[in-house]
Amino acid sequence: MVLQGESPQMVMPFRLIRSQSIVFLAPILVCFALSSCERRNDTVDRTFENGIEVVHNRLVPYRVAGEPAELVLDEEFRIDTESAELAAAGLSDIRSFDVDSRGYIYFVQSPRKAEFLLLQFDDRGGLRKAFGRKGQGPGELQWPTLFNVNSRDEFVVWDGLARRLHVYDPDAALIREASGEKSQGGLPLENGSYLVRRSLERPDGGSDGVAVDLVGPDFVTRKTIHTFRSPNRPAPGVRDDAYPPLVVFETTADRIFLGWPETGYEIFVFDLEGRLIRKIRKEFTSIPISPAEKSALLAKVTAGQYPYPEKIIFPASKPPFQYFFADEKGRLFVVTAERDEKTGQNICDIFNRDGLLVGRTPIGWFDIFRQYWELLRLDVVANHGRLYVLREKDSGFKELIVFKAVWR
Repeated sequence: MVLQGESPQMVMPFRLIRSQSIVFLAPILVCFALSSCERRNDTVDRTFENGIEVVHNRLVPYRVAGEPAELVLDEEFRIDTESAELAAAGLSDIRSFDVDSRGYIYFVQSPRKAEFLLLQFDDRGGLRKAFGRKGQGPGELQWPTLFNVNSRDEFVVWDGLARRLHVYDPDAALIREASGEKSQGGLPLENGSYLVRRSLERPDGGSDGVAVDLVGPDFVTRKTIHTFRSPNRPAPGVRDDAYPPLVVFETTADRIFLGWPETGYEIFVFDLEGRLIRKIRKEFTSIPISPAEKSALLAKVTAGQYPYPEKIIFPASKPPFQYFFADEKGRLFVVTAERDEKTGQNICDIFNRDGLLVGRTPIGWFDIFRQYWELLRLDVVANHGRLYVLREKDSGFKELIVFKAVWR
């Protein structure tokens, strides 16, 4: 998940595939070791900074007793937005999604006319309900920006334009609303608090970074848990970064993960009260941006009618990681900028609950550039023995592929 602003042009929430023309992973055995010749380091490198544990990871995963060494993925079903039947039922796009403990899938789609913005599918891919109609009346939504499914299988949605929180029960019925007119909105946490991003704005309209706050149920800020600084950035209109500095975040039942790729490969782990528990650091392979890639990316920007492509500045290399997601076991999957040569998928670093790199494997096609400039999110959710992977088809339509994930 990438935490950005609330504008409809900057989508926030919170997540491979085999088709008839693309050979993928269904079923497939994914071995964590990149090469049988590589040697894994069994000695964990830990240090402490101001009393906080720092776990240092190298390029090659650790070999940890009792940790699974391979992952089997077996495709179970898919939900295709190109389906005429689903289109007639109201599914036109998948902007993002989440999954509850039953395997029920919740989709959020972009606002269009007076259509429903939220849809619920069952654990076999059948549409159960469309809800959350676009509008400004009671129970209606204008622009859902942050959402998640909590431990009670309630679907919690923050409407960024209306500044209102909507909570739906497991049957997708609205059970309560709350106004947060003075709040920027936030990602709901299991303890009733919210995770909120706050830009460190300057008088010239620029920003020196981002602060991440914990906000209580009353929408009053309780504490700032971390500040990411990017000083001396130019004012808007002077320069636009191809890969702008964005806070990457993920939450689980008892953890908050924050990252700021601009400053390197470091992930901060907090408890739900905002106490820093651990820092995860990793060596990484720098991926340069080739002239051909720059041309292709600029063509996408121009096609999207961005008026000033000459103001876009590319860094020498891509960010060390783009986003991350976690499963219910506390494993953290970090999506890097590296690509698998055979499938074109992102290489994911997989960390166990203790912050140790235990594997690397290709999963999905997430692209932070496309998310920022084209509003295209291709997320992955890992939940209760399944991997849910969103991809864009050659036709331009999106589909969600659901895999059974078995760790060995």
